[in-house]
Amino acid sequence: MSDNCDSIVTPESAVIVQRDPNKVVCSADLVPISDRLEHVFGVSIATNGTLAAEFDSSPELIIKLQNMLKSIDLSSDKVSLSFAFDHVIMEAVNATKPRKNSMDASDLLAETYINPAFKSCLSKAASSAFDYLIGLYERCNSLVNQSQLGTSAKIYTILSERAKLQFILFLRGLLSTNSSYQDISTVFAKFLFTNIESITPLLRDIIVCCKDVALTDDGALAEVFGPVLDILRSCATHINMIKQFEDKHYSLLVHLLEIKMADNSRPIADLLVSRPDFHPKQLITDFKGREFVHSSFLGPFIAFSVAGSQSPLYEFCFDHNDVLFDYNDLENKEPKISECQTQLRMMRIKMHQIFHALIVNASTRNQTLSYISEMLDTNRKLSQIQVEYEQLANPTAMLNMLSILLDFDKIPVEKIQDDYIFHSKCRIKMTEVNTLKMDSDMLEAYRAKIDLSYTPSFNTECFYLTIAFMGISMTTMVNNLSRMDRHIYEIRRQLREAEEQLQRKGQNPSQLNRIRAITQRTKELLKVELGGVDPRSFTPCVERFASLPEPFLETGIEFLHFLLEFVSKHYF
Repeated sequence: MSDNCDSIVTPESAVIVQRDPNKVVCSADLVPISDRLEHVFGVSIATNGTLAAEFDSSPELIIKLQNMLKSIDLSSDKVSLSFAFDHVIMEAVNATKPRKNSMDASDLLAETYINPAFKSCLSKAASSAFDYLIGLYERCNSLVNQSQLGTSAKIYTILSERAKLQFILFLRGLLSTNSSYQDISTVFAKFLFTNIESITPLLRDIIVCCKDVALTDDGALAEVFGPVLDILRSCATHINMIKQFEDKHYSLLVHLLEIKMADNSRPIADLLVSRPDFHPKQLITDFKGREFVHSSFLGPFIAFSVAGSQSPLYEFCFDHNDVLFDYNDLENKEPKISECQTQLRMMRIKMHQIFHALIVNASTRNQTLSYISEMLDTNRKLSQIQVEYEQLANPTAMLNMLSILLDFDKIPVEKIQDDYIFHSKCRIKMTEVNTLKMDSDMLEAYRAKIDLSYTPSFNTECFYLTIAFMGISMTTMVNNLSRMDRHIYEIRRQLREAEEQLQRKGQNPSQLNRIRAITQRTKELLKVELGGVDPRSFTPCVERFASLPEPFLETGIEFLHFLLEFVSKHYF
């Protein structure tokens, strides 16, 4: 007996054998392991074996893969075993066939998100190979979990590692010869959409493998998840609230961003902020506000709204709103709008979760706050009385962002640094903002007296960004409501004139019928009027407005004045 061998007990046979420390396994383990390998690879035709659905129509392929597995020297070292397993996996993936009578969610996803990308799943080739690799991954995990410590467990661990690595190569378009990278990415996204609640272990394994420098290169994570993020943004752009509305693209993005590793890092969040379209640096048009939101990754998610946009230029997000303006069905309009408003509130919760995942992560917080401040700066003109809406972001996007910031409600006021607006790192540009009592010289003199040597805290930055967005968003929506109120007043005036014409004598019947039709339609339109503000739901808080910085005080007072005036006009 060789001096290089150690005595061990195999879990399968409980027989003492001798093992070379440079080998993985000895001959006593070979029979049970080979049977289990056939089961894992889905080519076992035994009574209790597993035959993958992708192979059930190809007996020749099953025999070929069985022979390849039997030819593997299981007593080889780890490198040789890894190479052999990789070869079998590659052969199996490229030989898979679509399942018979298989159901596919691609049609539903394509219709729900009005996204033709999901139609590519119908090619079946990428979907079949993906399904096989998922089955291989699950069977490997099951075998590793069931095996005891010993030589066979080492083989199963090697196989599980190689299965994960080959799966990543497949997702990067480097394994399959029958499917394109785009098709594979779409199939992967479809799988994530339909299995959101149960994909965390798989995603965690993929991320760990992608970040293992001993197994993959630096581009692995981006090549696997980059296309998924592209598809999510495309879904947000094409979403239709009216027909089969779904929020899975929000839920999936939240799920991806919230995946936290053992070192507390969030790799997908880091990947997202590293994308060029997360914070577009070069804006090529004069429509800075609209272009920034339009071209940024999160823009379509933030710009989600109920009633669409003011002009065709805005219809990059939430298209297909014609049903809201179909006046032939006005009696059902109010419930439909109420339903959409409920969905919008749900979406704002998802929006907040997206930004919370980015802000709570230390490595992505600064980029996220910079994105928010840039969105604020490029859309300042929304608060003006005369607004060129086609040049700026949808006002609803600004209101959504305000809602997101307001949900960060655990900011302790006592920890806010009052002189932040004078700090050199202030994210709010104050150069063009007039104060109530100081000119530019007085402002500079005051700034020189302040100790600005500190680093602004997150609480401070978040608080002041919220106040700044309140100044723009609230003013914009107040202006819109005031304009709508004027339009309704004009409609009512014209309605009174039409009713007066009906009472006059000498009108011919056709003209009277026309006036009656116009009058009836006008009354129906007025039924969709916005509801008033309940005076009991608003309690003025002078102290809150008094504590705001001077640049924001005017906005607060104007909003308070509007609410009080609106209440008195409609209720007294």
